[in-house]
Amino acid sequence: MSADVVAGVVVEAGWVLSQDQLTQDHLLQGLWGDSKTTCRAIILDVTESNNTNLALRLLESSGLWKMSETRVVIIGWTAGVKDVLLHHSLRNTVHGLYLALHDLAILTPPNHRDSRLRKVLPQEASNIEGVSVYRRCLYCNNGKADVQLIYHWNHTSPVQQAKDLFTEQFLNFMGHKFKIVTVSYFPYIAYKKDSESKGTTVTLTDSLDARLLDTFSHKLNFT
Repeated sequence: MSADVVAGVVVEAGWVLSQDQLTQDHLLQGLWGDSKTTCRAIILDVTESNNTNLALRLLESSGLWKMSETRVVIIGWTAGVKDVLLHHSLRNTVHGLYLALHDLAILTPPNHRDSRLRKVLPQEASNIEGVSVYRRCLYCNNGKADVQLIYHWNHTSPVQQAKDLFTEQFLNFMGHKFKIVTVSYFPYIAYKKDSESKGTTVTLTDSLDARLLDTFSHKLNFT
């Protein structure tokens, strides 16, 4: 948030989704700002348990899946990390972070949420205090999406640079299997049908694109 921000929009997911479809479409159309914007980010607060489903519905309705480079930062509790980062609405999101807050209150009786906690539970408090940062990875689970713990902040940790948190993920696809659709257009692409049924799979034969795919798949580890 310390970077220069050209424009920002704050919305309450439940209120937006309670409107009629025409109003929703109008509101969501303006959510992403000017079409010429080169960098977009969205911050979700799901610390209230009843906000999570509404926030994810808002992402789906707003067409986030069409803007894979949009940076998504979620703030919530540790229990929701995987459910949120692996949700269908983030299926194309390249840069997704979850800031998991640790609740000190679970270790202390009510009405004692002050500095005395450090004296009563010094070791326990130092173990859980802070924020764990999780990243959505597209291919790290044998070519499938998963969640990685990448950092833990507490009051003594140095500030992590944003460039270290949003990293590109396209140097190794970890064996990911792509599905492609093609037409025969020699010399660029050629194939033979595996059967005569409609929508059959095909086997690529020697052609320019087939050679490129073969080279790229070996270099980047995909099928």
